[in-house]
Amino acid sequence: MIPRELDLCVTNKCNMNCLYCYAAGKNLENKSLTLEEMKKAVLMYFEAALSEKRKIDKISVSGGEPLTHWDAVSRFILWFSKHTPQDVNAEIFTNGLLLDKDKAKLILDNGFKLRISFDGLKKTHDASRVSVSGKSSFDGFMKNFNSFPLSLKKRCEVVPIVSERNVADMADNMKFLMDLGFACVKPSFVLDEVWKKQSFKILTRQFDLLKELLKKQKKYSLKFEKIALKNLSGGLKEFSASNEISVGTDGWFYPSSLISASVAAKSEAFKKRYRVGNINRGIDTEKFGKLRESAFKDIKKSKAELYLGCLLCMHYSSKVKKVDFEKLLLSGDQIAKITAASGLGEISS
Repeated sequence: MIPRELDLCVTNKCNMNCLYCYAAGKNLENKSLTLEEMKKAVLMYFEAALSEKRKIDKISVSGGEPLTHWDAVSRFILWFSKHTPQDVNAEIFTNGLLLDKDKAKLILDNGFKLRISFDGLKKTHDASRVSVSGKSSFDGFMKNFNSFPLSLKKRCEVVPIVSERNVADMADNMKFLMDLGFACVKPSFVLDEVWKKQSFKILTRQFDLLKELLKKQKKYSLKFEKIALKNLSGGLKEFSASNEISVGTDGWFYPSSLISASVAAKSEAFKKRYRVGNINRGIDTEKFGKLRESAFKDIKKSKAELYLGCLLCMHYSSKVKKVDFEKLLLSGDQIAKITAASGLGEISS
């Protein structure tokens, strides 16, 4: 079974060394997909999805940092906008350090969503999102973003990461981001942390503060996008169709971007275990299905009842970083339940 999303990990190069990143600046091979390889991966995915009559939700361009590979990525965006169905959503993720007005306009004018990984106030952002140069990544991004006209800012989306490290400042960070002029603020949680009990209490308080803010200011409530949660009520069939299949810089398909771009994917044995085809031979849908089924069974063994949105990322993160999966799921269950109780989460199957 082919999932509804394709992720293109177009490069392993990155100009940051974020503490919570599964690659964390350690993919030193500096491999990148060529324009022709990107095209081939997309067309192969479309063919497989069409053969199963699968609705395609979106195509994501990620990395590494895709803007370090701008020459090929910009040409891919232009090709994609002209040669693929208009109803297929496309997006590009960037840390924004190399983003200028012209790049942003090319991305947005060609139908791609522009999603920027940026965590909020300077103390929060710089604490986890470390630039390779050692300079403040907050200052680097803000210099770029402040040069945008308001009309362009209103077309950009921001994806802040909430972690145990910064949860005490969550409400302040969300307010700061909503004030910057983004079209929407779409928070997500670090997926390989097992939180302490005190942190759950802090999260509850922060959601109370955030709810109060959203209630008082309509402009904020229009910008804040509810946090994605899952209950797996759709069973194995829906789980297999959701999330993504990812193409790594080696031209192989993997069941998650967390594998295709991770440090662990340098291991030949690890890669062989999770490869599900490549851009020259096609997608091995049978192996992909078996890996999804195995992940689903592992998840359902847990006593968790509610899950953070990118559940598959949590599953493979436990394997890449060797975190206890049961503890990870139960911690995520607590976070998800607090989020749902606040009314700021959106539960899907």
